[in-house]
Amino acid sequence: MINALYGFFAAVTVIMLLSVIWSLAKAKLDRWAYDLNRGTHNRLRETDRKLDSIQRGQERLLSQLERMERRTGTS
Repeated sequence: MINALYGFFAAVTVIMLLSVIWSLAKAKLDRWAYDLNRGTHNRLRETDRKLDSIQRGQERLLSQLERMERRTGTS
């Protein structure tokens, strides 16, 4: 009878220990995923800004080139 009681308490202890380990691992994985998504989002936003800046620069250059071509074509 005593051995069965020890076995029961051992099983309960193991289940509690596994649930604590699971919750800690889940919390760490959730935090890691959040940081990964946040970092990726920030990099994408920064890259998008750089690409927009490059595109605006190209549009300005094309506009200046068109103005120069019109000036040389009318002269």
